[in-house]
Amino acid sequence: MTTKERLRKLSELKLIKSILIPLMNALGASKVENFHGVKENGIDIYFAYKDIFGEIKHCGIFVKKADICKSGKNDIRKMKTQIEEALTRPFINPISSIGKIKIEEFCFACNGILNKEARQYLTDMCDSKEMPYVRIIDIDMIEQLIINIMRDYNLNNKKLYSFSINNFDKFCAEYKEKYYFNKETQNISKSEGNEFQE
Repeated sequence: MTTKERLRKLSELKLIKSILIPLMNALGASKVENFHGVKENGIDIYFAYKDIFGEIKHCGIFVKKADICKSGKNDIRKMKTQIEEALTRPFINPISSIGKIKIEEFCFACNGILNKEARQYLTDMCDSKEMPYVRIIDIDMIEQLIINIMRDYNLNNKKLYSFSINNFDKFCAEYKEKYYFNKETQNISKSEGNEFQE
């Protein structure tokens, strides 16, 4: 069974807990939290990162299972209320626990494909709520991100990792600890060394 086939079989909750949260951690996001259920506020996953100016960006991921279109069972229009809540509802700052914030970047994730009509509907809705940054993380992107970190890991490790849903969280934790921060440190060192060179 391929990685994509295994991802497609996951429930929404399993996709959140076993794949997306570990993946966001591996990619270097900070304070990745599961908001699904009680804390949801329209988003299923919260994460933050610092931009090049050192400012913290608050982000939310809205997660759905299967292919998303503009008709039938998985009609994106049926998700309108939840998405609008994600875009506009303030919540307690997960980093400082002081004051309320709203997300500044919105991601729509699914273990299927968003068709052209659904993408346009989502983009128009985000524009209407003045959300300038929107990212769609469909099954193709999830698979590619997994492949990227596996390739990076395997190139720097004598043992090879083969994708498994059951241990992906442990793999991502090891990847972040051993490789992500080392790579970032090397990049910073290189840029500092070249700072005054023409």
